[in-house]
Amino acid sequence: VGAPDKQARKQIFQIHCKGKPLADDVDFDRLADITERYSGADLANLCQEAARKVAAEVLEKGADRKITMDDFIELIKKYKPSITLQMIEDYEKFRLDFERRVRKGEEENEYFEEKISLDDIGGYEQIKTELKELLELQLFHYKLLEKLKIPPIRGILLYGPPGVGKTMMAKALAKTLKVKLISLSGAEIMYKGYEGAIAAIKEVFNRARENKPSI
Repeated sequence: VGAPDKQARKQIFQIHCKGKPLADDVDFDRLADITERYSGADLANLCQEAARKVAAEVLEKGADRKITMDDFIELIKKYKPSITLQMIEDYEKFRLDFERRVRKGEEENEYFEEKISLDDIGGYEQIKTELKELLELQLFHYKLLEKLKIPPIRGILLYGPPGVGKTMMAKALAKTLKVKLISLSGAEIMYKGYEGAIAAIKEVFNRARENKPSI
């Protein structure tokens, strides 16, 4: 169970503020925005502290008033989230590691699942030949590279407009060379946010190490 997301934080605020005297300027959407990494207990505590703060002022000054947005902001500045960035990274690492172990068992016999090979791609003969030869050398003849003191390549960049076959080429190379294809899209990285993106990228390299040689 991870930290509550924005929608969950909004609902937690609404639940714990139910029945409390709130001013019209209290904005639950904004409160959810500015309380990232706050746990459910943290948010409940903020609501209780806001109520106590107002109650103390009412007793002291004898003038009735409601809980305002400024009350919440003051408390948010005072009380930091109990969930640290390191805790989130550790959680993501544990979650991804668990999913990887489950997936590894399911995929044990699915290494060559891609259905398309280089022979199925029309055209691009020079590109297909160069990529195949380059990857064969890097993946299966690395000792020869070491002997000749040739540094290994760190990556291959395929670039071009959408729909020209970049992803298909990678799948076909994996099928032809009989290696595992491990993919991660830019959209997946963006969707996970900063902490999740770091964990997702680390996970890709962990899977690659476990399934080497791989693309």
